[in-house]
Formats: sequence, C-alpha cells, structure tokens
Amino acid sequence: MACRGSTPRLPWLAGLLRIKPEGSPQPGSARVPKGLMEDFAPYPPPFRLDGRLVQPDLNRIDGPEGPVRMEPRIMQVLLVLVQQPGKVIPREVILERVWSDQIVGEENLTRAISELRRIFGDDPRRSRVIETIRNHGYRIIADIEPVADPSAGEAERDAPPEMPGGGEPASRTSRGPGRGKWLIPAVAVMLAVVLFWRVRSPQAPEQGGREFWSGPAVPLTSFPGGERHPALSPDGRRVAFVWVGADMPPGCISALSIKQRDAEASLRLTGESGWCAWPVWSPDGQMLAYVQGGEDGIALCSVAALGGAVRILYRSRDLIEGVDWSPDGATLVFSAREEESGTHKLMSLDYQAMTIAELQVSREIEGEDLQPRFDPVGADLAWIHRDPGGGFSLRRGKPDGRSSVELASGLGPLSGLAWLPDGGHLVFGAAGGPARLWTVASEGQDLRPLDTGPEYAMTPSVARLTGDLAFAQVRMDRDLVRIQVVSRDPWKLETRSLAPSTRGELTGEFSPDGTRIALVSARSGHPEIWLAGADGSDLMRLTDLQGAAVSRLRWSPAGDRIAFQVAGQGQDSVLTISTAGGRPRSVPLPGPRAALSGWMPGGEALIVAVRTGSDWRLQRIPLSAENHHGSKAVSLLTLPATSGAIGGGGHILYFTRPEQPGLWKTHLPEGDPELVIPDLSLLDQGHWRLVGDHVAWVQRIAGRPFLVWKNMEGGGESIVADLPGLGVGGLAVAPGGAAILYPRERIAAADIMFMAASDKKNQ
Repeated sequence: MACRGSTPRLPWLAGLLRIKPEGSPQPGSARVPKGLMEDFAPYPPPFRLDGRLVQPDLNRIDGPEGPVRMEPRIMQVLLVLVQQPGKVIPREVILERVWSDQIVGEENLTRAISELRRIFGDDPRRSRVIETIRNHGYRIIADIEPVADPSAGEAERDAPPEMPGGGEPASRTSRGPGRGKWLIPAVAVMLAVVLFWRVRSPQAPEQGGREFWSGPAVPLTSFPGGERHPALSPDGRRVAFVWVGADMPPGCISALSIKQRDAEASLRLTGESGWCAWPVWSPDGQMLAYVQGGEDGIALCSVAALGGAVRILYRSRDLIEGVDWSPDGATLVFSAREEESGTHKLMSLDYQAMTIAELQVSREIEGEDLQPRFDPVGADLAWIHRDPGGGFSLRRGKPDGRSSVELASGLGPLSGLAWLPDGGHLVFGAAGGPARLWTVASEGQDLRPLDTGPEYAMTPSVARLTGDLAFAQVRMDRDLVRIQVVSRDPWKLETRSLAPSTRGELTGEFSPDGTRIALVSARSGHPEIWLAGADGSDLMRLTDLQGAAVSRLRWSPAGDRIAFQVAGQGQDSVLTISTAGGRPRSVPLPGPRAALSGWMPGGEALIVAVRTGSDWRLQRIPLSAENHHGSKAVSLLTLPATSGAIGGGGHILYFTRPEQPGLWKTHLPEGDPELVIPDLSLLDQGHWRLVGDHVAWVQRIAGRPFLVWKNMEGGGESIVADLPGLGVGGLAVAPGGAAILYPRERIAAADIMFMAASDKKNQ
C-alpha cells in the first residue's frame, strides 16, 4: 500500500508505469522488428546509489571522479541487486537473470561485482555499497534515492552528484530513525527496476520441431575433412552428401558420396576434377541429380545411386545454386546465373525432352531466386529470395504462376530449405543472430526455431516418405582481416586477424579519424556491436541486442554516433546509438525493406535505400528531433538504386542499381548517370566504399575476390590484394586508404546430423 500511495508523488516513475501493452504502436518505433522493442524497452529512470548518479540507459555512473561507462551486463547485475535493496540475492539468481541466454561460469559474476566495487570505491572487507554473503550471494546496503528532477536532463547527468540539502553524507551504517527517509524512494526505484526487467527480459522464441522430430540430433557422418549438402533418400535409409576430404583423386576438390544411414562405410559416386554441390534424389530413389563445377564450367548432372557414368543434363555459363526433382520425376528445377554479372533465376528442365525454360514466377520482383524446392505434390515451389538490398526471405508460389508470397524474412542469410511430407510446414536454415534451423507453416505463420545445438545448422533435407531430417552442422572460423598498407609504390601490405575470438567477428568499420573500429562480434554469445582501438585493443561492448541480426555499421561524420541495420520479420530497421553508450534510437523509414548506405556529409541525415512498391529508391532520411514521429524522407535519385555515397565535395553521388552490374555516378542535383566501374558484379554491390576521391571495390577474377583501388579523378586503378574467404559483411576502409578491413569466413569442420521423425507426425 505504501508503494501504491507513493507512486503519484514520483513523476519520474509515473511515466514508466504507463507502459503500453505488447504490440501497441509507439511513436518512433514503427520500424523496429517485433521482439526487438522488448530489448529497447524503457529503462529504469536515473537514480542515486551511495550518492552517485546511476543512468541505466547510458550504462553510466557519475561520481566525484567523473563519469564511468560500463558493459551492459555489469549494469544489469547492479539493477538485479537494486530491485530488492537490503535483500540477499543468490548468485544463481543473478546469473539466471543476466546471462539467461548463454552458459557462463560464476567468474563472470565475480568480475562484474569487482568492477562495480571499483566504480563505487567499495572495499569488500568493509562494504559500504555491495555486501557479500559468503556461500550465498550479494545485497545492496547503500542508500538509494530517485533523481528529484528528471527534466533537468543532461545538465544533471553531467554535474557531480550533490547530497540532498547540501549537507554532509549521512552515515551509511546508521540504523536510526533517519533510515526510513530513503525507504519510499528505494521502493519506487525497486518498482521501476522490476518493470524494466519485466518489459526487457528477453523471451526466447518458442522452440519448434518437436512435434515433427524426436530426440537429439545425432551424427550421420563424422569423416575427416567435411561433409556438406545432405540429401536423404525418399525412404530415409540412405544419405547422399558432398565430401571434402584428403583422399581425393587428383584435381578433385569435393566428391558426391552416399552411405547407408546405419553403416559407417561410404561409396564415392564421382571423382571428376573440380567440386560438386546440391545433390537431390529422384522420387524413385534410383538416381541423383547434382551440380558439378570446375575449369570446364558449371553443369547440372545426374548419376545412378549405385554408381556409374555421369550424365551432363545442362551446361551453365555461371553458377547453379540449388536443384530439386518434381514428385513425378518429369522435371528438374534449379537456380542458374547465366553470367557472372547477372542474377540467379529459377529454371526448369524437362528430363525427357532436355529443354530449358525460365519460370515466370522468378520475374515477379527484383533480386535473386535461389535453392528451389517442390512441395510434396508438385503444386507449389518454395525458394530463397535475395533482394537488391541484400535481405533474404523465404517465398512460395506456383511453378507456372506469376506471383508469390513471403513466408519468412529478417533472419539474416538463408541456407537450404525442405518441405515436410504433409506439405503443411517447411524447415530452413538461417544465419542471422544465433544460426539455427527454423520451421514455418506453408501459409507463413507459426515461425519457430529448432534447437539443433550450439553450432551452425544449414541445408536441411527431409525424407519424403518418412519425414526424417538431416542437416549440415558446420563449425565456422569467422574473423575480421586487417590489411595495413605499408607502401603504395610498390604496394606492400601487412595482414593479420583483428581482435579474434572463438565465437566469430562478422563485420567492422573504421571511425572517421581512423583511431577506432566498431565491429560486430559474437564473443559475448550473440552478435553485438563493440568498440576497439584501430589495432583491435581496448574492446568495449556497446550494445545489448540479445541476438538480433545486426549489420551495416556506419560512423557519423563527427564520430559520435553509429548507425546500423537490424533485420526483422517482414521489415528492416535502421537505428543509431551514441558511441558513449545508451539506448539505440529507431529511425522511421518510408518502407518495410531497407539497406543502410551511410551518412550525409553533414551528419544531419542518413542515406538509405528503401523499397517502395516494386522499386528501390535511395532516400535521404533526416535525423532531426521532429522526425521521430514520422519520416520526411527525400529521394536523392529518380532512378532505382540500392546503395550510394556522396563525394566530390557534396556534388557527386555514386550509386549501384538493382539487377544492373557496375558502379554509377551522377552530379547533384541529378544529372545524367555515368557508368564508372562496369566490372562491379551484382554479387559484390555491398563490397565498395568511397574514400575521398578513390573507390575501393571488389573484382572477381576466375571467381576469386580481389581488392581494387581506383582513382575517380582519372588516375587509374590498381589490384591491391587477394581477399580469400570474403564474407557478406562488406568492406571497411580507413581514412586515406591506410588500412582495409574485411570479414573472412572459413569452414573449420562439417558433419551431417540426423533427427528421426516423431511418432506423432510425418509417418
């Protein structure tokens, strides 16, 4: 009752109590993906602990020594303790509340408590703020006071803390009548923190798949090297896979192999020079179709499941990604790119007549269509779509139709999909955030993750008759490579890994002055934004996004903010965060699909490619305070564009165009477009950066990526370095081109895993 009666007298708390129910729209948050706003929910208001000003939203504590920033998890530890002042909180409770999304040891909590004590100047032997209860936990014993006037805002945040009434601090150990003065404020702070935890605490998505598959995933293969692209036979008794091993014929990089599910030995079906991928069984289980690549080009092939001569069905000028057999065995459907600068489209092959046709449904929207799969009766196709902005979605449509529907999106790059035998659900791989398999209903509802363990899971295969599941479990080495330019004439480089960890680094970006780097790293269990020195030292975690798929880091021209992109189900979001810490702020966008390019030269707006209708438009998105309740975006071009950067003293716009290779430029206000780098492929439209009057970009030579440095004022270009393992995170270039940063991906090991169909379904 005391708490209820005190609430109206605490305006700093009353605003927090007016929390809208889940799903209610909030100004400025319309474009934040569902589930992410919980992570950006209102923080507890500032309060004083032991006379110091605690600002949870900024992860900052201000004391006589000045402001101190801390990691988000350390602030969360403090909030758990403040939630129940004076009460002992067991160690295991704190670990569960703060690190519920990962498995950690008690040393993480010990380090957090030590850091808090250092900030407060608290001696554990004579505790004044945090008291240790041996073999149990911790409790807060210092005074807790609300900030009297939250409207004072930043002025108070930057001022040294003052004691109420200007007097000397009261004794922290006193238990006399004066002790009750802080009881109601402390309870109010406690209520605010409780509300914060209820709104913010991440709720893991409900796990799916247990109604389809039972028991843990078990290895089907564990050979030396790596096994990829599994394909279960229709009866689930055999598995075909691509094997990358040491015992290969000369010139053979990978071979198509097959094994019985309950046997250890395997049979190698191919041994041609080059590589193979994407095996799929014929409906009768007698044949396998697959993709073979090498110096002679790319081909769609078939071979008998018992071995024999390889038959070439179709030769492609460029890559084939994904193939499937229709349930009646009459048609093969696949994704092909006819030239290196083109896009993947869905194609069909009449298996008897050997005729090829492009599917009309693949011409519906701009982008690439990959890895098609027939439903169990052949009425529908599902496939992976990659839009010109780099986003991935799962789509479904009729093979002979002209329209399709989106089933899932916002989960990062997708890899592999399969229908369940009843046609009611699909399973697919997604690498955004925690890499895992997902299930989704064929109408697009009931999207749920499938627990397959801590490693990457991709390219699922489902036996058509039994519903058994196989997938590739991959251990990836993902790091950031820093290339230091020592000299330019001739080019001399020094290359090393930047701030490596066992969890992987995904992308990075140099600050405008080149002294710092922002990077996305999963070293804390989920992809988060970290700050570091230019050499990777002095790492400090900036965000707590709880597993969101974050990408496209861009520093503001002043170096005080970072813009970034988060993928969400059905929509993309762009957010900004202060480099001093705090809550990310959502940037309203005029459309659901977006690709962040960068900042306007003055830092007053962002450059974002947004899909409006069927076209992608390059937009100027202002960041002024009045823009937080609705976007006032202005198009920079009348032409469709997917990325852009402004140079030439603010008078030249460089940009890429959907489904057209090359880098273009135009004078502002918009003049005639000019193609300035024709060899930038569609695959690498995210791999170019404007640095002064130069452009760093990626050119593919015989499929290998190379970094090219081009003077846009007519000074020619140079091939600078090979970029082995170039990932999807994009290039970063230091001021003046002094250093380059790129994401490298390498498969360390891969096995085929198996999950048996549940008795309840698929039988």
